[in-house]
Amino acid sequence: MLARRAAPLLRPLHPHCRCFSSSGTTTSPHPALSVLPAYLSPTEQSLLLRHSLALLDQPARTSAAGRKRRREWLKQHQRHNPPWDPAAPPFFMADDAYAWEEGHFDGVIRRYREMLVRDGMWRDVAPPAGGGERSALDAVLDKVYALVPAPPTTTTTTTTATPPPRAPAASPPPHLIMHLLHLASTGSIAPHVDNLDAFGRTIVGVSLGGARVMRFERVSAGAGKGEREREGGEGPDRFDVLLEPGSAYIQAEPLRTHYTHAVLERAEWDGRQDRLPTDQRHS
Repeated sequence: MLARRAAPLLRPLHPHCRCFSSSGTTTSPHPALSVLPAYLSPTEQSLLLRHSLALLDQPARTSAAGRKRRREWLKQHQRHNPPWDPAAPPFFMADDAYAWEEGHFDGVIRRYREMLVRDGMWRDVAPPAGGGERSALDAVLDKVYALVPAPPTTTTTTTTATPPPRAPAASPPPHLIMHLLHLASTGSIAPHVDNLDAFGRTIVGVSLGGARVMRFERVSAGAGKGEREREGGEGPDRFDVLLEPGSAYIQAEPLRTHYTHAVLERAEWDGRQDRLPTDQRHS
């Protein structure tokens, strides 16, 4: 019996790029990028995705027209055998059941829903206290928060800065801006460099739903080798990363400043277009 070799999670678009495979090898094409395959188990993914969608579907986050569209879709699909079950995979409704934003204010994100998660919001959609699912949700969120670097500590000759107060249980830690982003099956994120004043010098992503390709490209790709390395560190000028469900990634400097990143609507992977069906993605 011959087994098909697992496709690498990182695909170089540069002849000297090192690769990172799903076998657990920790080599990355850029020292400021880490990709953690299968960081969340299927059970953890399901739990986090269900509660994330519940936050996005709250009345305060949706319009009257959007809620009507959802009700009509649900009414139609309750006649199916079996009817659509929000507690069963794939958890997403069809694209036409959601009221998508067609374009971000800066034109970067297309066909999406988003929100910031603030203190106490997870409790709005969490199961009752004392149940096993609530404890499991807390554990998954703690696992996600563990990916975020600790805030820098400031010291003086006489005192050490007081650490920030602990956030309520399940809430994001005080130094984290937590952002939920739901992309339609035809949604995408155009190449861009984030505003570091707004988003910080480290970004952590957890992927749920459909797999997508993230593409990185050096902003100064036309410069000489020495100048490129000064501006963006070692690494290829362009490379792709496969973001599979349950994976996590961490971008830090100088990748954040000197490379654009994009999430593609469609892309081949390992030479096969059908490797990546166009499913909705949540991160």
